[in-house]
Amino acid sequence: MARIVLITLAALMALVTAATAQPGGFRERIEADVSSRQIGIESDFAGIQVVVFGAVDHSQQRSAEENLYDVAVVIRGPDEPTVVRQKDRVVGLWVNQAAKIFGEVPQYYAVLSTRPLNEIAPADLLDKHRIGFENLRFTLVEGAEAPTAAEEEAFRKALIRIKEDQNLYQERDFAVAFISRSLFRATVSLPANVPVGVYDVEIFLFRNGELLDTHETELRIEKQGLERFIFNLAYQNSLIYGIAGVIIAIIAGLAASAAFRKS
Repeated sequence: MARIVLITLAALMALVTAATAQPGGFRERIEADVSSRQIGIESDFAGIQVVVFGAVDHSQQRSAEENLYDVAVVIRGPDEPTVVRQKDRVVGLWVNQAAKIFGEVPQYYAVLSTRPLNEIAPADLLDKHRIGFENLRFTLVEGAEAPTAAEEEAFRKALIRIKEDQNLYQERDFAVAFISRSLFRATVSLPANVPVGVYDVEIFLFRNGELLDTHETELRIEKQGLERFIFNLAYQNSLIYGIAGVIIAIIAGLAASAAFRKS
């Protein structure tokens, strides 16, 4: 009888161990979402803050202060070709010289994390998932003269610096915080000049440098009201938009001319 009990206990322990080691068992999983999945931009839009929140299922932490896990949040989009121009001083003036075109560049990119990225995971893992400025790779559109690796890297860094100056690229350490043993949250700022489109939101869960799980969602930024009407007209009916612009310019010019004649 005792032998049967021991065999049964051993089998149960093996099942628990197998379930814990396999995805979908008792291994930690992450669930997350954003406070608003759709953001409308009108004429008075001055930027907005979006909260990313989530929970770790089967959390092994006893409290938020234990710091057993690390979380990195990456918000990216939309991708568009982008021109980077190099300025040189000519006869006392700064003028555009060389220019490079990168294809599929995220017009917005933000990384928020519980700690500095290099303390969360090894460099190859961060590079694999394109987490952090150092791991952003842009495809250079081939031109008449191929740049050297050093020149391409200089233009890549210049592009990131320009986007940072516009507050469209953000990398913030200690911006994700656990508020309980399993719940976490982060707040990301979308500036007034944020482009419209669909944004990918990826949340990564790490422990001791190992990636445990990921979760993906999205948010959509759209123009609304008069802004939306003008935007759609410009992109869907460009001819009508151009004609309307010319007519408005003519009317404004005639009105200004009449006003000056009266004065």
